[in-house]
Amino acid sequence: MTARLHPLRWPLDMMVELREQGCCALPVRVVDIALDCCRLWAGFRMHARRGATMHITDFAPIGATILWSEAYYAELRFDAALHPAILDHLVRTFPPVDADEIADHIARMEALRRDLSDADPLARDRPDIVGCGLRRG
Repeated sequence: MTARLHPLRWPLDMMVELREQGCCALPVRVVDIALDCCRLWAGFRMHARRGATMHITDFAPIGATILWSEAYYAELRFDAALHPAILDHLVRTFPPVDADEIADHIARMEALRRDLSDADPLARDRPDIVGCGLRRG
């Protein structure tokens, strides 16, 4: 019998909607996924140890906890592990894109963030304001 090794995390490129507890729902990009967690690029910092709900089109919402958030990336730990068939389906449906496409997406998201902060003087003048208008600390 030959053992098959599987990576703990699978790279993918999937846009989802994430609702941080007590906050609005915003689009984020999942960049890798495992049965019990995922890493995402949001374009803003989130609050660690706060609950969140991830909405994938045509799937039931997935409850999670934000483990950490740094430099616009974050990691979510799912409340319940994904079924292996669901993980396989997501990885096959949303293959990773090349680095240039990711860089273009990040540049577009950062430009949008700048535009929004220019339109909202509160966000521009208050560096303690993070995503959804919530305050740090």
